[in-house]
Amino acid sequence: MSTSLIPFLEMNGSANEAIDLYVKVLDAKVTYMLRFRDMPENPEAPLPLEKKDWVNYAVLKIGDSELQITIMSLEAPTRRERKSPSLFKPTKKKKLSNISRH
Repeated sequence: MSTSLIPFLEMNGSANEAIDLYVKVLDAKVTYMLRFRDMPENPEAPLPLEKKDWVNYAVLKIGDSELQITIMSLEAPTRRERKSPSLFKPTKKKKLSNISRH
């Protein structure tokens, strides 16, 4: 028996850029994409014109794997919050001093 995982990324307004990067760098194929302009609009909360092209949900095929992308919030990220899409997010190294070794 084999197990497969499907990563699900939540973007904050940068899904378009991330998808473009994955298509270019990883030869990803977009198998499904739903933009906000493709959805019925709520008349009580109209969507600003600049956000209609934002990706609400997308599925990419990368080799034999699948990657799903969605938006975390319709609120525009601040300049500090918005970063270029990256394949790898640097993490801080944590000291594992409380792990017992046998």
